[in-house]
Amino acid sequence: IEEQKKIEEAQEARIQAEFEAKKKKAQAPLPAPKADPIQQIQEMIAQGKHDQAAEYAAKVAENNPQAPQIFTWWGIALVKAGKRTEAIDKFERAAHLETTNQRTYLYWGLALAMENRYEEALPKYSAAVEINPENSGAYAYWGASLVRLERYDEAIQKLEKALEINPFEPLAFEILIGALYHQGDFTRAWKIVNKAGKANVKISEESLQRLREKMPEPASSP
Repeated sequence: IEEQKKIEEAQEARIQAEFEAKKKKAQAPLPAPKADPIQQIQEMIAQGKHDQAAEYAAKVAENNPQAPQIFTWWGIALVKAGKRTEAIDKFERAAHLETTNQRTYLYWGLALAMENRYEEALPKYSAAVEINPENSGAYAYWGASLVRLERYDEAIQKLEKALEINPFEPLAFEILIGALYHQGDFTRAWKIVNKAGKANVKISEESLQRLREKMPEPASSP
């Protein structure tokens, strides 16, 4: 009887210990969720810590070599840090892993254009708008590269498309005015200036001044 009592007491003690352990575990604070590496990189970029963001992305990529978004944001951080040649390699890797990320192609094109490789940038912008036809920024940058190549008719088409999608796209206004200026279509350029004003988009004084030198600003632009 005494032995049976000890066994029962031991069982009760074990049950009580297990109960207390479960209770303690339930009351313990939950561990903090692991930080999203993409979000971490984005925050560093937003804070202007471009080199730090690139270094962090490199470490994350070591453990996630098949994660395309890591390479895309690594490339973006490198572009922001002025390391465009390195960035282009990352965008190429990202596109190899995933062909449907418009951001990859947009920044890839931008990096190429910043290296004066405008012709190479064109198909990247084309890919971006093929993925997302509403990407006004891609159309604006596409138009900018075409202007650099002095292909003004094509540039104007892309820039007008950008403004059709987003009537407040500041880059498109500025570059479109420049393209029309180079074509000698000063009247139409002033109309775009007027349209920009209605959209509260500021045009640089340099663009306005050179336009005034060719044609005085109309009293009113319809």
